[in-house]
Order: sequence, then C-alpha cells, then structure tokens
Amino acid sequence: MMLKKESKTLKYMQVETAVRDLVARMEPGNRLPTERDLAKMLDCHVLTVRKGIQPLVDEGVLNRRVGSGTFVNTQEESSSPKTSRKEIEYMGLLIPNVKNLYCDRLVQTLASHALKNGGHLRSAWVNDFGKEALATVDEMVQSGCKALILPWYAASMNDQIRDFVTQCPIPVVLPKLLPGFEHLCFESQKVFGSASVLEVEVICTYFMRLGCKRIHFIGPEDTSSPLLQEKVTAYAAFASKNNIESKFGLFNQSQSSLMNLAKQEKQYKGDLAILSYDDAHAARFMTAMHIQGLEAPTDYRIIGHNDTSIALNTMPPLTTIRENFNYIGEAMIRSAEALIQGNCAQSTEVTNPVLVIRDSCGGRDKANTMKLPKCELIID
Repeated sequence: MMLKKESKTLKYMQVETAVRDLVARMEPGNRLPTERDLAKMLDCHVLTVRKGIQPLVDEGVLNRRVGSGTFVNTQEESSSPKTSRKEIEYMGLLIPNVKNLYCDRLVQTLASHALKNGGHLRSAWVNDFGKEALATVDEMVQSGCKALILPWYAASMNDQIRDFVTQCPIPVVLPKLLPGFEHLCFESQKVFGSASVLEVEVICTYFMRLGCKRIHFIGPEDTSSPLLQEKVTAYAAFASKNNIESKFGLFNQSQSSLMNLAKQEKQYKGDLAILSYDDAHAARFMTAMHIQGLEAPTDYRIIGHNDTSIALNTMPPLTTIRENFNYIGEAMIRSAEALIQGNCAQSTEVTNPVLVIRDSCGGRDKANTMKLPKCELIID
C-alpha cells in the first residue's frame, strides 16, 4: 500500500481507494490497522488517513468504535479482491466543509439508505463550489461517479452553485429550487416548500390551543432563502387569517443583533410564543432571553425545527418539528438514479409534519387531547 506521489489524484482520495481495496480482502468484523499505522504504511499524514476513511464510515462500510478501533461492518456487494474503484459506478455526495447538523443528519441517512438498497455512494468535502469542487468532481468522474447529490448548501452560495451546476460534467441533485435548474431539485416545483407551510400552520395552531395570542417569528437575516420565504409567507397568512399581529425577528450572526431582538421581545414577557426558523436560531434566542432574565416556558414559549441534537441540549429541551430525513434521502437518491438514466424523478409527495413535544413550550398535559390535522404528535 503506497500512494503515488506523482499522481494528480488528491491524497485523501488515494487513501480511500487503498482502504477500499484493503477492506475488499477482509472479513466482516475484522479490525482495520490504526490510523497511525495506515499513515506509516501509506507515507502520509494521519489526518489525510482520517479524511480518506470517513466516506467508508459514512457509508456504513466501516464502523468506528471509540477505544476499540475501526472495524469492517460489511463488504460492498459488487467488490472483490480484484475489483478496483474505477470498475464500480457510484453516486457522489459533495458536502460543504462547514459544521451543519442538518447536513450531517441527512448525509448519514443518505449513506444508510444507499447501503440498505445495495447502492454505491461516496462522499467528498469541499470548501466551496468553485475550481476546487470542479477538480474534485473530475477525480470522482474518473473513478466511476455518475451523478452528484448536494445535500445542503447555504443560500448565499446560490450564484456559485449555479455556475458549478453549469460546468459540472455529470448531473447534480439539488436540495432546493434554483432558478433555471428547477428540474434538478429533489422535489417538484409544485410541492417544494409545501411541508414548510404545513409546519407553520401546525405550530401556530398548537400555540393558539395553548391559549397564546401573541405569536412571533424569528429566523436568519437572509431574504434569499426560498425556505425562509415560504415560512415567512405561511406565517403572515396564518396571522392575517386568525387576526394575530404578525411580528418578525430576523437576526444575523452578530451578538448585538440577537441581543437587540431579545430586549425587544422582553416587553411581552408572559404573553409570547416564538416560532423559530430552526433549532439553531431557537437555541441562540433562548440563550439571549436567559441573559435578559427570562426562561421558557414560564416567560415565553418556543418551538424550533429539524430536531437536531441542539434541541435536546437547550435548557429546557426544545419542542421542535422533526425533519423527515428518510423521505428526503430516498427522494434524493431516486432523483440521482433517474438523472443517470437521462430521466427526471422529482418527488411530488407532501409529507405531514411530526411535532415533538418537549418542555420549551409547555402543554405536555394538553398535548394528548389535541387533534391537530395533518400532524403527528410525539411527547418526548
């Protein structure tokens, strides 16, 4: 096992290929050499080994056990000791190299679904979607990649994504609608965002049944986000239909922006319900309100979205809408498979929201008696 120093292939991708060849010769349950030993064998840095192994962990081929090592979980069905990476056609995941819990959860779901159904899915991380990403894609295409899935990207990257998709040599599945490339979104234009509208209606209805008369919306200061636009529109429509004063609290990454919002909301102590764009913004808002001396659900109620690990780590635990990652993952892979064949298979399904009741909004005692239309309630 040696890396080719003169090769134009990125080192971590060479590591991934070498480890895949090694795994093909091992039995399920066998332990892989340590990352440090692999680094010595491949004459590279241990961090390069770690990055090269990560796609196999994401796919479920390898299983990391803290304190024990890395073990072969299962062998790829079509691989053998003589099968090289170039002989296997696969779909690629191109993942922004930023910390995003939503993206992490979706990547895990995509890998699990592909493994379960015998598909081949491999991951690569990029800092942006410019020249570096296109170079990475060229390497992936040479090794058998037939389509790409972008599980997530920030709304601020829209122009960069548009250029990337235009230049990409293989079809790309997008996580959201992009003007001019609507056919590449995993959901059809007719239903994209419909789930968000339902979620907003469910949350606002739940608040009203708890007796809340003042419901405010908080979220990112990013009007270019299609999902934010959908939620804002749905919230404004609900407020108008139910004679509720609509109030938006959009804040950026600065602490001053958040603290100013918390100070404004403090005046509504005891008569305030907050609908948050996602769990991350809800958690930041709760921290700011705590600094103001206010606690949920006594002084205000709040509900987030995505049911990430953040929701369990707030104080108190955050009530949230649970994202249907299985649906999104399956729809993305189905769309990629169709694009490989020159077809289009966008999802036209509208899924019902799942509201996970925790302590941040109160109402545990009333939740069992509530019958919210087109919604599943889970008391956690």
